[in-house]
Amino acid sequence: KPMHAFIVNKNKIKALKEFLILKKQFGIIKKVDGVTTLNPDYFNLIPNRTKRIVLNAMVVKHIPFAWGNPYCVWVANHRETKRPELYVELSKRLKNIGVDFLMIGRASPNYKWIISGEDLPKSFHYLGEKTVEEVNGILSSSLFHIHTCHPEGFGNVFIQAWLNKKPSISLGFDPGGFIEKHQIGFNANNDFDLFVEKVKEYIENEELRNLAGERAYNFAKLNFTPDVLAKNVESFLLEVLESKK
Repeated sequence: KPMHAFIVNKNKIKALKEFLILKKQFGIIKKVDGVTTLNPDYFNLIPNRTKRIVLNAMVVKHIPFAWGNPYCVWVANHRETKRPELYVELSKRLKNIGVDFLMIGRASPNYKWIISGEDLPKSFHYLGEKTVEEVNGILSSSLFHIHTCHPEGFGNVFIQAWLNKKPSISLGFDPGGFIEKHQIGFNANNDFDLFVEKVKEYIENEELRNLAGERAYNFAKLNFTPDVLAKNVESFLLEVLESKK
């Protein structure tokens, strides 16, 4: 929704600009013959008659990755809506737990302090921007995936994590409600203390995270592979054509 711009942006001018852009885009969407959404949460917001949920897909090809300590991983570009500072705060809260906190993503001038590494725990490591295959490898060898971003479309990193048998511990975004529904991690609903508690629990409980990881993989291979995506897109395009007759 256009009003979402005021929720995720602290800067009022930036929020207003994004609101106007989203409002214009929303008007354009009403004119097209068919619309898909990759997040079921947004299906009822689509004003068009011909619409469908078409989940995204990711590949599992990966570059092997090795790290000296067990670790969790956060993947996103440095933007206000991604809340990277909260991942840093998480690493500070759990700096003595014996696990490293890896961060991957494109740097931003607004977060130079993360890149510099000043006043950060020794367990926190910013690895910079990585390819999809590199991220897959890093996720594959991790304990689990951690997410702090505000709600968005449907972050591909969720799909990558699940296809690599890794659950997701999210601060406040559960796309499609899948994490809760399929028990493939945990969504803290923006309760930071609970978020820290659950990350700690998943670090310390190997059986818990392994079972969640298996469920994540079984769910992902049925819904987020290229073959499934291709079939859904083809079917929807045929539906759009039929609606125009």
